[in-house]
Amino acid sequence: MPLIKFALKARGVSHIEKDIPCQDSADAVLSLNNSIGIACVADGHGGDKYFRSDRGSNFAVNIALQSLADFYGSVIKKRTAFFDLKAASEDIKSIDMQSGLKQLEANIIYKWRNAVTEDLKNNPLTEAETETCNDNNILPDDPVIYGTTLLAGLVSDYLWFVIHIGDGLCIVLENEDKIYCPIQEDERLAFGRTTSLCDNDSINNFRESYGFSQIMGLTVATDGMADSFEPDKYLQFNKELYEKFSHFPVKTETELKDFLPKISELGSRDDISIAGIFRIKELTKVLT
Repeated sequence: MPLIKFALKARGVSHIEKDIPCQDSADAVLSLNNSIGIACVADGHGGDKYFRSDRGSNFAVNIALQSLADFYGSVIKKRTAFFDLKAASEDIKSIDMQSGLKQLEANIIYKWRNAVTEDLKNNPLTEAETETCNDNNILPDDPVIYGTTLLAGLVSDYLWFVIHIGDGLCIVLENEDKIYCPIQEDERLAFGRTTSLCDNDSINNFRESYGFSQIMGLTVATDGMADSFEPDKYLQFNKELYEKFSHFPVKTETELKDFLPKISELGSRDDISIAGIFRIKELTKVLT
């Protein structure tokens, strides 16, 4: 059954009113001869001291897309660039996923901090940015100015997994009757507080979930999207989204893109981003 992908974002109403750029990033890819799909979103923090968080979220998504693909390639013991064979499901089940995902998260943190360092080298702080650092008692090379969350998931024939730091929400569609959030809620994330890639102990703030089964798909979304719905209604929204993408993928993506600003206006008023990987039963539907 073929996989399809989508990734959309919209500038929040509150950001438009305050003339603040969209600080969300979202992307999705099909990789390894379309045997896997990866979806990522990131939410750059608001507030004066996070003045480059839009770049930070973009770095996070780009790094996660490649890192998840590389990780899957290593799990199936094939070089990513040359992978062209399906791995046996029993071989994958023998992998220590918990420690493997922790190593993946550590690699993402390392690469993200390197990207921040390189960006500061190539794009030194302006006078205004330096003044903001001074006003907030921040060193000019502190990664906090790029602070962002990250939520990324992978879907394959034999394995799915999600890694998450900060707020936002992942939804797994296991089958037509089972749809749920696989990540345990972090009780610290309340009243605008969130964990971040820029935290000194960010590796300990990552959460993850995985399964050795073929699922219908998953979506990842920033809190601007998830907070615009009541929990039960958001689950139903994702179920309906899957059905629509199954029948009319191009039309559904266009309509969803147009609808995101309205969701922000009527809901969270924040930036909104959502990305997903869906497994479609009939190839003809993908081409419709």
